[in-house]
Amino acid sequence: TTSTCDGSHPRGHKIWSEGRLSIEHLQDILGTGCQWGRNGDGDGDVEVDVDLLRRVSDTLGESSCAPCLVDFFQKGLLGADGMVDVFREMFPEAKARFTAWDQSTNARYANRGARIDFILVDAALARENLSPSDAFLGGGRGDPGWMVDDPSEDGALRMATAGGEFKPAPFDGSGIPEDPPQHVFDRQFAPGTAHNGIVYTPPKYSDHVGVSIVLRGLVRRCAASGGTLFSTRETMRSQPHKSTAKIHKFFSPHPPSNRSDATDAAAATDLCGKRKGIPIGIAGPDSIPEKKKTKKEKMQKDLLSFYGKNPSPSSAERH
Repeated sequence: TTSTCDGSHPRGHKIWSEGRLSIEHLQDILGTGCQWGRNGDGDGDVEVDVDLLRRVSDTLGESSCAPCLVDFFQKGLLGADGMVDVFREMFPEAKARFTAWDQSTNARYANRGARIDFILVDAALARENLSPSDAFLGGGRGDPGWMVDDPSEDGALRMATAGGEFKPAPFDGSGIPEDPPQHVFDRQFAPGTAHNGIVYTPPKYSDHVGVSIVLRGLVRRCAASGGTLFSTRETMRSQPHKSTAKIHKFFSPHPPSNRSDATDAAAATDLCGKRKGIPIGIAGPDSIPEKKKTKKEKMQKDLLSFYGKNPSPSSAERH
């Protein structure tokens, strides 16, 4: 068992509780023991009851996530902040609806996953926008059945794999499987153009799938206001990440070593130079104004220092 101190200790938060074992790990241990038998002769004499393990987990188990993260989500975001988990608000009875699976074991095809992709909105936004008419879970049997919500685990598996149309990654080295026909993707949008729920894509796209929300109330307000809800300035204020320095700003291009390189560098620098406010030309150290060059060199040194480097000015320029 591994653990750290709980949240009351100045050293940190609890990330794992002592004396706990994952049900999945327990299943692996029992499966290994059953495979080899009590005498190690390869003849297993005990069968693992997966349904029993699941009932034990549902009755006695707790989340496998770090306790501090569970507290932050449940007590902090949903409790103190009053945020609404859109998916759970729309589908309180849905079982085993996950958004991420272990790709290395094709866990999606046994629907062993986790729902770790969320859309959280405040209560006022939820009241204005969330409507049962935009809720779609899907998972019913058969092609027409996809339009029928099935909150069971079987329905969740059918949606996660598109009823078997999303092919798993092969273990024989034969390569990435082809995409299914377009109608397989479109099937989950049959009730309308958008919905509150999960947007399923094949494993070849990602080990995660998307989540969605329909802001119906904002659409109505936008139409009533003539098409504009917020000014550009107000919109930009909600995007602080755009003012963060990008990684490329910590580095300067290498000076060209010959005329051919110089021509290529001049062409490549033209738009880049305009965007950064650097005089057009070769983007070597000599082409950067002294004030900008000093600031850039400092940023280079700070970044290299972060990685444990202590370069001389000349080596910093080479980087």
